[in-house]
Amino acid sequence: MPSVTGRVNEALEARVALHLTDKLGGELEVECIVDTGFDGALVLPGEIIERLGLAIISHEIIFMVGDLQDSADVALAKVRWLGEVRSVDVILKDDYLLGTALLDGARLTIDYARHTVIIDK
Repeated sequence: MPSVTGRVNEALEARVALHLTDKLGGELEVECIVDTGFDGALVLPGEIIERLGLAIISHEIIFMVGDLQDSADVALAKVRWLGEVRSVDVILKDDYLLGTALLDGARLTIDYARHTVIIDK
């Protein structure tokens, strides 16, 4: 069964590595904080979107992080996720977050005693 694994760091953040595809078919690995209060797929800095060569597909999309509403530009990216390549919206902000739009349909296990994170189907 395909899974994504990660770690709980010293700040008690659950983190996983994701593999994003650039416009030429290469891959870039980024580490994201798992944020169950974020209802989108990914938040990444604009510099990562530029490195991947991705275009902005929408301006000023509104999204929720916890109880707060925010807005930002959006790009479309391909991410290797649980054994398949998915196209997902990426919100451009100065952060690295993985939200519930990617977690939907998956099981998230965070083991703070062992400092491990497992996401599987």
